[in-house]
Amino acid sequence: MPRTSVKDQVLADLVAKFTEPSVDEEEKDKQNMDEKSVGMVSLQEPASWRVYVDGAANQRGSGVGLVIVSPEMIVLEKSLRLSFSAINNEVEYEALLIGMTMVQKMRGKAVKMFLDLRLVVGQVEEELEARDSRMQEYLNQVRHLQSKFESYTLVQIPRSRNTYADSLATLATSLVQSLPRVILVEDLCKPIEMKGDIVRVHQVRAGLSWMDSIVLFLKEDVLPEEKSEADKVRRKAPWFWLSKDLKLYKRSFSGPYLLYIHPKAMELLLEELHEGIYGSHTGCRSLSHSALTQGYWWPSMQKEAQEYVKKCDQHQRFAPNIHQLGGVLNPLSSPWPFAQ
Repeated sequence: MPRTSVKDQVLADLVAKFTEPSVDEEEKDKQNMDEKSVGMVSLQEPASWRVYVDGAANQRGSGVGLVIVSPEMIVLEKSLRLSFSAINNEVEYEALLIGMTMVQKMRGKAVKMFLDLRLVVGQVEEELEARDSRMQEYLNQVRHLQSKFESYTLVQIPRSRNTYADSLATLATSLVQSLPRVILVEDLCKPIEMKGDIVRVHQVRAGLSWMDSIVLFLKEDVLPEEKSEADKVRRKAPWFWLSKDLKLYKRSFSGPYLLYIHPKAMELLLEELHEGIYGSHTGCRSLSHSALTQGYWWPSMQKEAQEYVKKCDQHQRFAPNIHQLGGVLNPLSSPWPFAQ
């Protein structure tokens, strides 16, 4: 059978495939491979530590459990019993901070934390706001330790996947017999110390206001130099009371004393009452009345509440529609409109 025609490119590919490379080409290929491997090693991220943390708080006390897995797959177990009173959220933060501190002491540069509490994970990831002052201190401490890692990840996992750390936390608050291995349980006598230079959330820098002259008069019996201002302060002073911690309260005949709010902190209070956790986006009169019932007072409550409500997008968007006619109605004097 005669052979069919073969293209030149097919023959060239066949020769290039089965031709043995020379010695110079092999050395060049090895050198290129070594450079690529070095580049790949340099681009690799630092080995990551895995830490599973959990806290337990019950009638018998509070405890913390940690399971630390090193990059070499060495498992470390830790159980701590808290000798101070703490709620569940505080215990979870203590567990998170202790886990980060232990990885930092072992010179870990990358860490991946696993926690089953949605509140703590949401506050650290800035999905939820920490309103309590104690939670803010814990959150700032986590931020401080987080900045010392090259790579930091916090992951929320279901409780069913965190049973190992949960059992260690429960172990610190109860007596467990027939343990499969020896686990050291230490006592933590005091909470982790907070840094002194932590900036508070919603920190208000109070400036000068009209209440300063009244506070000065009630505290040191000093009046302004101008006579008219001195007379105003002397007339207004009996309506106020100064506490030992230098807080100014407005007196009342039948109700409780009302705490005076500085103008700089007034908008934060209105925001909390109007748009807070239980905020109902009410109107201006209801908003100012809510501030009174909560024990706060300032001179222009109605005006400031009305201005704040006007700036609220949700209140203006979903407020009840006014069905009253825009013009003035003209009543007919005759019961028969077209009677002669």
